[in-house]
Amino acid sequence: MIIEQAIKNQLQADAAVLALTVERIHYANAPQDTPKPYVVMYKISDVPTYTHGGKDGKHTARIQLSCYGTTYLSVKNVSAAIDSVLSGFKGTLGGVGGMTVQGCFKDGDMDGDYEDNSGLFPVHLDFIFHYEE
Repeated sequence: MIIEQAIKNQLQADAAVLALTVERIHYANAPQDTPKPYVVMYKISDVPTYTHGGKDGKHTARIQLSCYGTTYLSVKNVSAAIDSVLSGFKGTLGGVGGMTVQGCFKDGDMDGDYEDNSGLFPVHLDFIFHYEE
């Protein structure tokens, strides 16, 4: 399982996130007419670690989760629900067959500019995952 799938599984298994997004968590972009609110996930970076013998199977990844909604309050609620699931997480991410995560830490969040053309408010959250393949 890849880290993005493990994150999506973990978020969709949470009742609060599921109630707000109804499984509308997408990779890289969302279909044009996706109901709101929704989440788009981007892998910003994924850096493997090495020993003298080569790759050791451990990684540090930065994942950005961008929340979009038609009201500021709706995206803030989604981002708070995601934060409560991922911040400080350690263990098996994504359920059975998931990834072993030594720690997940929120590196920051940012309110994006209201998008006049789409009528959406964005909130971007960055998380750092220390995980094993």
